[in-house]
Amino acid sequence: LIWSATQHYADFQSQVAGITGHDDFTDDDMQRVTDFLIQVVLKGCGVRSSPAP
Repeated sequence: LIWSATQHYADFQSQVAGITGHDDFTDDDMQRVTDFLIQVVLKGCGVRSSPAP
């Protein structure tokens, strides 16, 4: 999953950027993708986040 996700963004960067309305990924785009993929991978492993204090 990790490899395929990174490969997807590498191979289809211009298409993904176009969907977001940008010519290229911004730092914010990359952070959102990173946060999303971390959440998907950890959830797939059964890891749950603890409630905020």
